[in-house]
Amino acid sequence: KFLHQKGIKGFLVTGETEARMERTILESGLPSGWSWLHRRPLIELAGLIEEAAVYIGNDSGVTHLAAACGTRGLALFRNDLEAAWKPFGRIDVLSAEEISAITMESVIEKIEMIML
Repeated sequence: KFLHQKGIKGFLVTGETEARMERTILESGLPSGWSWLHRRPLIELAGLIEEAAVYIGNDSGVTHLAAACGTRGLALFRNDLEAAWKPFGRIDVLSAEEISAITMESVIEKIEMIML
């Protein structure tokens, strides 16, 4: 919603891991200008990510794909996994003991810094 309020359009990308969230996504909907890309081929995601102004993701293969594409972005990590799995490139990392401990305010603050 924050990005939509800034006039930014985008995609919510999910895969098999997020299957348990599908109902919530369908029920809550996405802001206008946003699309849900579910279980898309990596080559398609790479093209979209490469053209993106910013990528926001978690500790995942798609986050490493964004880093490989040279896209500026933010990855959310657990502290204990950051050292081993932190993506290289232009992806900044926010980490905490548990992902749920990362506040929305800290994410928004970091995204604003990235997009300046």
